[in-house]
Amino acid sequence: MAVMKSIAYYLSVNLRVSRHNDKSYWIVEVCSLSKLQKLVDYLERYPLLTSKFNNYNDWLKGFYLVKANKHLTESGKFEIFNQYEI
Repeated sequence: MAVMKSIAYYLSVNLRVSRHNDKSYWIVEVCSLSKLQKLVDYLERYPLLTSKFNNYNDWLKGFYLVKANKHLTESGKFEIFNQYEI
């Protein structure tokens, strides 16, 4: 829990707990582009070492499209939807 609190503090976001099937899940929710950029900087410095790394890399492509406002174009939307096979 201390690690999650530290991450939430670093990102300046709230830490929530969700409980399902007698298990607790810690949730750090980041919404603004500036805080998302801070998350990207953090994960570039401390990369994920699990299969989530691949998911992160896919998400990162979409993040950069949004950051550049390319998600507002037809080609940008197509790239995002095609990437995630939505």
